[in-house]
Amino acid sequence: MDDEVFTVKEVAEMFKLSPSTIYARVSGWPHLRITPTDIRFSRGDIEAIKAMSRKTPVPPPVMGARSTRIGTERQKARNRAYNLRNGLRERPLS
Repeated sequence: MDDEVFTVKEVAEMFKLSPSTIYARVSGWPHLRITPTDIRFSRGDIEAIKAMSRKTPVPPPVMGARSTRIGTERQKARNRAYNLRNGLRERPLS
């Protein structure tokens, strides 16, 4: 068992964050709270935090032809209504 423990300042240096950021995020991280302001992290806690912070890329949403067509038709209807209200001619489709 590894008995190595780290202070908030040491963890902040590891993650390249400020100590105040570590205090703000500590509620969602594994840690050992000795007093309200004295917090320690074990090597296992650090590894768990690193695993939690790894993000998997999320693919962009796929737009179907129907949703695109509805949006385009809606915009055309808005343009026609605007043109009628303002006495403008419709431009020919190109």
